[in-house]
Amino acid sequence: MVRSRSHQCDNKIPTPKFMRDLENRKDVELLVLSFYAQIRKDELLGPIFNGTIPKEKWPEHLDKLADFWETNIWGIPKFNGNPVLAHARVDTSFHHSISQDHFSHWLELWFSTVDSLFVGEKAMFIKNRAQNMATGQFLKILQLRPKEI
Repeated sequence: MVRSRSHQCDNKIPTPKFMRDLENRKDVELLVLSFYAQIRKDELLGPIFNGTIPKEKWPEHLDKLADFWETNIWGIPKFNGNPVLAHARVDTSFHHSISQDHFSHWLELWFSTVDSLFVGEKAMFIKNRAQNMATGQFLKILQLRPKEI
């Protein structure tokens, strides 16, 4: 059987015609809301996020995360915060139990959420950016842990 080029196995999921790249703040907000809705229900990550961010603070936190990604995607200087310090505090409050597994699972969910909503240069950029940041964040957490752990 001869397959057409569009059906060759290239490990890519066919892109529905309605999918497009991230274009604006509303797209970032959709991504952030969709992603953190999954995180909050997730068996591994939900207890960490829900134990750190009080329910009434989620809208403010989601807005800050949208600022973070808008800054990263388009260079718009909106984000004001220190992610390294924030993650180190979370690790401390969870008795230095945050592991590479947590970051890997976070990335899996991030990639699947991005891929379910968007396709294109910016979508690929934020997946790569997230992967680099996750690695850096985890290494920084390890460096900041007390030496006796």
